[in-house]
Amino acid sequence: MKRCHGCEKENDDAQTFCGFCGSPLLLGEFLTKRIRDELAAATQDRSLIETESSIRVFERAWGYFKLLLSVVAVAATALSVGVFWKAFDLRSSVNEAKQAVQNSASEAEGQIKTSSNTSVQKIDAAAKSATDASAKASSDVDVQVRRISKETAQMSSDVAKQTTSLKTDIGHSRAELDAVNQMRPQMLAIRNDLAGAKSDIEEQKKILSSSLEFAKKVFSSRVTTIFGFPTASNSAISAGNSYVVVPPKDGKPGSSMVYMLLSNAPIDQTVELKYRFFVQPRNSYSHVQNILIFRWDDPAENLKLQPLEVTYFPDTDVKELVQALSFHDGRVFADDQPMPKNWGGRSRFQGKQMDQATAAVGARVMPISGVCQPYGSWGA
Repeated sequence: MKRCHGCEKENDDAQTFCGFCGSPLLLGEFLTKRIRDELAAATQDRSLIETESSIRVFERAWGYFKLLLSVVAVAATALSVGVFWKAFDLRSSVNEAKQAVQNSASEAEGQIKTSSNTSVQKIDAAAKSATDASAKASSDVDVQVRRISKETAQMSSDVAKQTTSLKTDIGHSRAELDAVNQMRPQMLAIRNDLAGAKSDIEEQKKILSSSLEFAKKVFSSRVTTIFGFPTASNSAISAGNSYVVVPPKDGKPGSSMVYMLLSNAPIDQTVELKYRFFVQPRNSYSHVQNILIFRWDDPAENLKLQPLEVTYFPDTDVKELVQALSFHDGRVFADDQPMPKNWGGRSRFQGKQMDQATAAVGARVMPISGVCQPYGSWGA
């Protein structure tokens, strides 16, 4: 079966042209026929369009020509009417101008006469006024001359008085100037003293400023540490990372020894130990390097109730610090060195580092056991 390229109907293979629309079934023949038909239609349409365009151009040109003739005719008619009207209007204007000139001349002559009479009257009045004013001015000048003469005499008298007074003042001023010249050395000495005093004040300001800076630096280095004792016991030794509490033996009444490890070695007499709002005297505790030692007069378990607050100024010159506290073999150890059992002497203390640090402390640690008593119970 062959499909027609024009109407797309099916035809037998033996057919050369489509049985429905008559188009060639072969593609080449179909395209050739289609192109011929399109060219014929285009050629016919172009001729028709050119003919119609020519007719329209002619009709439009003829319309423009008729319109131009109409405009020319109207313009010619208007020009003729204008020329006639202008000639008639020119004659009327000449007559009117002549009459206007005559009227203006008559009015001007009357106004000139009136103005002349008025001017003469004004001139006469002005002359009379000038004569009266001259007489009055002469009289006023005489009065002013007499008044000026009187004032001149008064001024001469005043100038004489002022001259005398000025001479007196000049004499006084000269005497004062001599006195000032005599005082000039004293004034120079006072000025030098003021300059020296100013220099001294500046030096004092520098000293005061440096002192204030030093005080700020010192007080800004103040350290506060809070110690809690969660394992404190009346019958057993308790130890933490930074403290050791040694109660009396066998639970007997007495003071507990408390060792606290500070982060820095404090400067002597700068440690402040506070329990609640009670501040203990500075001689009620002591320190060895960065270990703070004091006696607790209340039961050891009361340390659980409230933490201790330690405030101090660190001694930056001390470089060797204890890193840990511990208790074993019946002794308190600072790092690997035992702490002394009796602060009354150094015979039982071992270790070169701790021995050097406690050399000046042993004589004043013993009285700690009774220092807190005047301030009441620590656990109160």
